[in-house]
Amino acid sequence: AFRQTRGLAPGGPDWTWGRVDLPAAYADFMDSQPEGGYGVFALTHAFILGPGKPDGALDLVPIRHPDYLELSRMYGYRRERELIRRNVEAFLEDKAWQNMLLFGDAGTGKSSTIKAFAKAYAPRGLRIIQVSRHQLPRLPELMDALTSIPLKFILFIDDLTFAAVDDDFTTLKIALESNEETRWLAVL
Repeated sequence: AFRQTRGLAPGGPDWTWGRVDLPAAYADFMDSQPEGGYGVFALTHAFILGPGKPDGALDLVPIRHPDYLELSRMYGYRRERELIRRNVEAFLEDKAWQNMLLFGDAGTGKSSTIKAFAKAYAPRGLRIIQVSRHQLPRLPELMDALTSIPLKFILFIDDLTFAAVDDDFTTLKIALESNEETRWLAVL
């Protein structure tokens, strides 16, 4: 391919002829693209799984201005946050990682910690999707949709409780164990 360059008018673009290395130009273009996302995922790093669209399409509602704490402003639970940090980094680097279950008294910062990690690692392509308990049956649909997106996702299911015999628990267990893709990390 050739590129033509010549002066058209004073102050106008300068066009000249030259050879273009298309594979190198494409590689440069791809290297310059943000790792932060594309489409709706470039707008924000935080989403809520919506009620669904009339056509049955996945409904991710962007949280345009999430008000999440900075990790540097969080106090206490240093050892626990270090464990979470190592797991999130392993997840982002495609190393061995585990889904996480955080438990403790109300108000101790479990949700704030996960949201702070999502914010801190957003520039590396991490996104967070909050899923409510009643949406657990939609997890397989969500996970299937995420497999085609080249970002990593925290599926955040807050305030999760189960009865002794609970179909939602079975749904969650099957979804977590059956999906072999590594595009998402479940935090319960």
